Amino acid sequence: MAIANYGGQSQQRWGDSTATTGETFRDFLITDLKGVPQQTMIARKKGMVLVAFFTTTDDASKQLLPLLQSLSDAYKEAGKLTVLAVSETDDDDAVAAFAKANALTFPVVIDRERYHAQTYGFTVYPTLILLTGAGIVAHKAKGAKAISDLQAVSDKIGTFAGAETLAKLDGAAFTPAVMPPPADPAATLPKP
Repeated sequence: MAIANYGGQSQQRWGDSTATTGETFRDFLITDLKGVPQQTMIARKKGMVLVAFFTTTDDASKQLLPLLQSLSDAYKEAGKLTVLAVSETDDDDAVAAFAKANALTFPVVIDRERYHAQTYGFTVYPTLILLTGAGIVAHKAKGAKAISDLQAVSDKIGTFAGAETLAKLDGAAFTPAVMPPPADPAATLPKP
């Protein structure tokens, strides 16, 4: 196994699958298209973070990103979810055009030379990672499964965000599952 040395810190570079459900995600800092630094560690202080590694050319990414925008909009007022899109396309103009065409308002960053994708071992796009505030990977999905898993991701976010946010999402594109209230104990007692 080859170990690469970067900045005095040894790390396994290729296939380092640190984005496994239930494990700690290694935070990163990347500047977005607007020149604003985006850091997962800072975003996690607000609540959950949904990171989508995507390309501008694959169909699944083209379907996923607008759905992530509606999910971001649904939780915007609660402020307990940060959506961050990480492009694996190095062409700034192509990424900016993609973001504009899909009306993306959340931060879009470019993973130069696919450094982070290689570090985390991502080979299928899109790859969706949901992080808890503690930096634990709560959910991971790749390819077309990332789209079909959005309801499960929304349920996990909804559980974290609380009942107030769930009430605002009722009837939205993502309707988190809510347990029904318990039955009235007096109604279940046998009659004498």
